[in-house]
Amino acid sequence: MAVWTAGIAVLLVAYTGSSQRARSRAIPAPAHREAVALNAEAVRFATAGLSQLVPDLLWLQFLQDDALTHLKKGERPSSLHALDLATDLDRAFLNAYVGGAQTYSVIRDDGASAAYLLEKAARFMESAAFDEYRSAWSEGWWVPMLQGYVYLFELDDIERASKGFAEAAAWPQAPEHLSGLARRLRTREGRYEAAIRLVRFMQLTTNSEKKREHLKHKEAELLKSQYFLNLNRNEGGQPIQKKFEELIRRSGPLDPWGQRLVLRADGRIDSMTPREAHFGLRD
Repeated sequence: MAVWTAGIAVLLVAYTGSSQRARSRAIPAPAHREAVALNAEAVRFATAGLSQLVPDLLWLQFLQDDALTHLKKGERPSSLHALDLATDLDRAFLNAYVGGAQTYSVIRDDGASAAYLLEKAARFMESAAFDEYRSAWSEGWWVPMLQGYVYLFELDDIERASKGFAEAAAWPQAPEHLSGLARRLRTREGRYEAAIRLVRFMQLTTNSEKKREHLKHKEAELLKSQYFLNLNRNEGGQPIQKKFEELIRRSGPLDPWGQRLVLRADGRIDSMTPREAHFGLRD
């Protein structure tokens, strides 16, 4: 029976992941739900209820996908089908919800796929079935926290973002900084803080060196923009010309990347240092 179960599981994974041989390829949105539901029933039937092997194999397959390409509007990553099936078969598969959402939102700029997985996880957490798994989900705060990031940076919904961070902060195991994050998100400075914290944490948790380098690049670009945002804060009402002159006296005429600082005609301190916008943030 074990050999039969393993054989069926491998065949199902091969079928489900066939589109992932071209790992960076995207599939059109939306509706793959009917196919996923049918596949889940087929797995349960073929494995006579011993279907836990399949979600694990689907998860391992997802972890091998090193695609970094951003998706075009209206497309979904081919791996979403596999994670959707995995979480149909195992509704308590926290790693699949969280790991998938992290990859889609931060690596591939696909907020819609991330939101889909997180909303699916949230529905499970609100169901009666979740009571059985509550103690095992000590890291469950990741779901509302990532919802906060996705709603803020990908879907531009600050109200739902604040709600997500507040729900995450209510978990006993959640990091302390989350408690005040919902309030700070209403400032641009707070949004930079949130984005930088996320990419730094993901560098520590990913096993892919390719993804880690991609995240380091995002962090470096965010830090550049944060630097210029902070330069142009005018907390004390100090005239910008005087502030610029004091900056030059204190730090010299160059920014940290070796480019000359200038005072633009619109009253902003700037330089020729190239900067990329990430998470929709611009200084």
